[in-house]
Amino acid sequence: MLSSFRVFVMDDFDLVLCDSEKIKGKATPNREDTKAGHERGGEFHAFVVNIFSYVRQGMKHIRRMRGMAEKSGPCVVEVIMFDFGGVIAEEGFKNGLRTIALKNGLNPEAFVREGFDLVHRTGYVTGRSDEKVYWQTLREKTGLQGDDQSLREDILVHFAIRPWMIHVVKRLKERGQRLVILSDQTNWLDELDRTYHFSRWFDQVFNSYYLGKSKRDPTAFDDALNAMGVEAEKVLFVDDHPGNIERASQKGIHTILYENAKGFMEELWKFCPNLHGAAEEHEGAE
Repeated sequence: MLSSFRVFVMDDFDLVLCDSEKIKGKATPNREDTKAGHERGGEFHAFVVNIFSYVRQGMKHIRRMRGMAEKSGPCVVEVIMFDFGGVIAEEGFKNGLRTIALKNGLNPEAFVREGFDLVHRTGYVTGRSDEKVYWQTLREKTGLQGDDQSLREDILVHFAIRPWMIHVVKRLKERGQRLVILSDQTNWLDELDRTYHFSRWFDQVFNSYYLGKSKRDPTAFDDALNAMGVEAEKVLFVDDHPGNIERASQKGIHTILYENAKGFMEELWKFCPNLHGAAEEHEGAE
């Protein structure tokens, strides 16, 4: 039976089975041939139709992804949302707290945990208190010494922008990709931007200090999506914190857990296959 039939796949992926003997020399089957093919195909025809239903679904997905790429630029998502510390820049808060701990003869691991916990519990990271309250509370909890200005300088100096990452961001932006920052930061992010001028490469910056929510609250992702006016499935989120990645994924957002430059670029290329010539962006990066 197989040898007497041919399968024709049209542009819209409709399946047509025709008698191969009748269609020799014909460019396309006619209705009579199609009808005969369906009648003679029997169970084989039903089987092939089932196979092609999967093909059709797959091609619809490909068309959708291509359409998204054409609309948004080099990537198959409409928006790429970056964390700041640990992705765009080195993890300045963690590294700064570690430096402060060593200067004060405190256990670095314990001090870093306390520092992270208190920036949330005092409400500083969500704009509900200020820097003065944060440092004073940290002193009371840990025995920390030093004035506010010296302590903040130890933090800010560790937020070193990653030049190779900014280069990747620029290439994406120049190709029309929509880019956003979603980060748990304080008013320090404003100061860093005045120094490094990174916000000019992003369409929007969502800072927990102004958002009133950190990424520990899953609804922070809802707020960002609503503000951008985009569906979760059209967004890629890059963060170095597994908890944030998990919460974003639960919202239906595509994610990349940043661990190192090489791994990040390999994952990014999956979403941005048209980002040609980007292989050198992470050269020399850790």
